[in-house]
Amino acid sequence: LSIYSLLRSKYPHTPQAQQAKDHYYRIYSSSSVFLGEISVAEHLAEAKRLLLEGDLTHALERVHNAKAMVAEKSNAYLEALLLEAEILKKQQRNLEAERMLTIVANEGGLGTADVALLSLGKTYWNSNENNKALNIFQTLIRRFPSSPNIDEAYLLEGRVFEDLGKTAEGKESFQNVITSS
Repeated sequence: LSIYSLLRSKYPHTPQAQQAKDHYYRIYSSSSVFLGEISVAEHLAEAKRLLLEGDLTHALERVHNAKAMVAEKSNAYLEALLLEAEILKKQQRNLEAERMLTIVANEGGLGTADVALLSLGKTYWNSNENNKALNIFQTLIRRFPSSPNIDEAYLLEGRVFEDLGKTAEGKESFQNVITSS
């Protein structure tokens, strides 16, 4: 199955990629492949490809399969929750996505919680819940100063400050983007 996934990721817009996808599903849905024969990483990689292709139902199925294979609160589980939240957002199931992101933000560390916090903050900001967004971005900045997402967090914090009419604080956040780079 890995060879089919590799073909689809390297040549996504070719007829062979579609044939590989079809063959992958025939093998996967047959009784000859068991859940444990496909790794968590393969399930998540396949879910990401399906998400990019817009096949949200099958993407969600792959995430659920991956989650079933690992212990709750493990890093792999939290990564699966992040991906599940992304899929749920695409399905306009924002409350469910928010719950997933909150779990990851509370249970995860660098690489998962910071990503969840950034996503939560963006969700609140896009919903004009600026005070919630500001709180989330400030939490990310405080908890994960070495996050690869720190510049974006400062930038978004500055934008939220501007939206709240706090231009001096916004300028300070924008300055932090410059000094942290």
